[in-house]
Order: sequence, then structure tokens, then C-alpha cells
Amino acid sequence: MIDIMKKIKYSRIAIVGSVYGLLVYLLYCKEREIDETFFVVDTGIPNDIAGRLNHKIRVSDFENRYSFLKNHGLDWLFYRIIRFYVPANKNAEYYSQDHLPSSPAILGKNCYIHIEDSPKHPSHFLTTPRLRKLEEMRKKKTYFIRKFLYGATYLWENGSGTQCKGLIMSEFDDAYYIHDKKKIVMGLQEAWKNASENKKNEILAIFGITENDKLELMKRPYIVFTNPLYPDYISLEDHKCIYRNIINKYPNDKIVIKPHPRDRVDYESLIPGVCVFKKIVPSQLLDLIGVKFNKAITVCSSAVKSFSYPIEIDWYGTGIHHDLEMQMGQTPLPDNAKLCIL
Repeated sequence: MIDIMKKIKYSRIAIVGSVYGLLVYLLYCKEREIDETFFVVDTGIPNDIAGRLNHKIRVSDFENRYSFLKNHGLDWLFYRIIRFYVPANKNAEYYSQDHLPSSPAILGKNCYIHIEDSPKHPSHFLTTPRLRKLEEMRKKKTYFIRKFLYGATYLWENGSGTQCKGLIMSEFDDAYYIHDKKKIVMGLQEAWKNASENKKNEILAIFGITENDKLELMKRPYIVFTNPLYPDYISLEDHKCIYRNIINKYPNDKIVIKPHPRDRVDYESLIPGVCVFKKIVPSQLLDLIGVKFNKAITVCSSAVKSFSYPIEIDWYGTGIHHDLEMQMGQTPLPDNAKLCIL
């Protein structure tokens, strides 16, 4: 569980579970603030990237984060012990992706700034069945017991709880539940442009991106952004069938597949001869370093909304599978995107 532990106390605690959230936080920080941060990362951050963070603790994720484990005592003990491995000073600032299972225990009763998990996520959150599920669970009699076990922010996600005092967002969002919270709007392109060369190099080093990666990616005009449809929403076979059908609609020699950081499907075996970019990095980082494509293809990845230049977008949407639409809701068609049918 623990990669590294320091006896010194840190002025910043960042709880992150996605490479996109990590990128947003790193761009938000000044150079010295990155070194002043103690990171709490879960399995959404690959081992090699976590290993390049100077100060961190790594915690395990759970298959079902919103149900009790069989041994409630061990569950409670895990969440209470983990706080002792987060060396925050008395006045530490907390930054968190608050949907992560370790977040409530580490935050305790501290206020925090929310780190977005995708652009305009609060507005999208309002359209998903997830919001209604959380509201229903907070009405149950067991909620207060679970809140005691896990922490005060349990079942309050995406900056919706009272302990969240602000949100770092790459685009302005006016979702009703964040009207009274501070909105820290930070365009990724502008943040990258204003970063020093040392900071840019540090970020690229953390994610393991090289100039050769850039050159290889730009050999292909089309990029496919996958989603972790499996295991989040559908079976592995259905996931494979969807992407096989989508990718086979395009010439193999023009495509590069950029799997979602949590997508572990072997696309090279699924579609022989296809090019796969295997480094797990946020798609937005590729745009920041100047990688350009002619067309982006996806089921419903928010990555296609973040290009800084005009690009064709083939959008398949959650309507391609009944279970996707039931669990994720109808994903709105991005501006200038073409709705495609399998």
C-alpha cells in the first residue's frame, strides 16, 4: 500500500485517482508547490507515473466502494490507519478528487478544493444516474453509520458537499450545486503556455513523454479514444465487439488507438496490425505538446472536447448499447461532432 513515507510535514495534500486529474493539479501548481505536495494516489495512477512523484502514498481501490466489506472492523481500521501515513502539517491545504474511496477518510473534516476529472464534469454529473443513486443512498438509515466509518464527505462527490470550498476547472461550469463555491477556471492551454520550461519538462518527465512519442503519434491522421466500458458498465465481450466494429470502419494504416487509462483491453490482439499508443497519459497532454490529428473517434470520451484546433469528430454515443445508456445516461453530442451509427 505504501510506496514512500516521510517524517516531514507537507503544506499540500493532493488526492488523485486519474492521470487527467494529476495533470490538472500539476498545471495549477507553481513549481515549488509541486515539491511541497504529498500525493495520495490509487490504482488509477499507473505505477511508473506514481513512482516519479517525489512524495506519495499509494492506496488500493475496491471493486465495490459503496458497500461494506465482510469484516466491518477491518474496513474501519484501514480507513483510520491510512490517515496516519499522510504527513500533513496543521494548516495544510487539501486538493481532492472526492469520488475516490480513500478521500473521505483522508479529508476528515478538512475543507478542500475539488480537482475535476473531466471538463465541465459538474454539469455532466447532473445528467447521470449516479447523482440519483448517491441521493438515494444518503436517505438510507445506514448512511450515518457509513459516514462515521468512512468520513464526513462519504457519498458527496464532484464538489457537492459543504466541505468543498472551490473547484479547479478547465472550463467555466455553472451547475446549480456549485453556485456558492469558488470556481478556479484554468484553461489547460493557457496554463501550459505560461509554465516555465523547467515545469513543462518536469510534467513531461512525470508522465514519461518523449519527443519520439510525439513524432510516432503524428504519423497517423486518426486517433481513437476508448472508454473503460468494461469493466465499468458492460461485459468484456460486448466491449470488444463495440470497438472491433468501430475500428474496422477506418483504414488501419491511418489509425492510432489511445486507450483510456483504465482500459486494459489488448487491442493489438483484438485487431491485428492496428497501432496502439501504450503509454498511459492524459489525452489533453498530447494536445499541449503539439500533437495534431485530422480526426478523433470515440464512443463518449471527453478527450475529443479538448482539442485546441479544428478537428473532425466521429461520436458514437452511449446509445450504441442499452446498458451504457441506462447507466451513463445520454451523453450530449459535442459541438461540431458527427453522430455515427454502428
